[in-house]
Amino acid sequence: GLFLSASSLYTASMHELWQRWQFYLEEALAGGVVDAAVPAGLVLYERIRKGHRKEDDMKVVAAYFSAGVRQGSADAMCQLAAMYGEGRGVALSRTRAAALYSRAADLDNPLAHYYIGLMLWEGDGIEENRRQARLHLRRAAELGCVQAWEWMQEHSSDAELEVFGRHLGVSKERSDGGEHRGE
Repeated sequence: GLFLSASSLYTASMHELWQRWQFYLEEALAGGVVDAAVPAGLVLYERIRKGHRKEDDMKVVAAYFSAGVRQGSADAMCQLAAMYGEGRGVALSRTRAAALYSRAADLDNPLAHYYIGLMLWEGDGIEENRRQARLHLRRAAELGCVQAWEWMQEHSSDAELEVFGRHLGVSKERSDGGEHRGE
């Protein structure tokens, strides 16, 4: 009775809100608003993840991120790169993923530096180049990417970490695994 009716109204109103949100985002995209592409893609991705939309809609997510890439959004480049890396909504292409992460890294995106650094380190979708990998991973850490700092801790000597940590204002005590900022 009443619960089902309220539930139906809630579902209908949520569906209506989603349609309005999608309409406004599409209008913003059509108008050249760069910042609309990533939220539109992320909202739709989240609806797919929660089972409210079909997996086939990942192609639409890719289209949103592609629009953002054409408009120069580093965040859209990273999102689309992740999709290529997983083959989700687009054909699997680690090479295309590496190219997109590289473009976003050129725009100084921290996660792009991190992921292209990992790909360069492993030779995943791109020719292995550990020197370039370290430069990207270091830059990612400088930009605040915690994963990059953790990677550096695992793959650097104590002396390298000491110099780099001083540069960042971070010290690392290997004995307890603790990280300390600004000491």
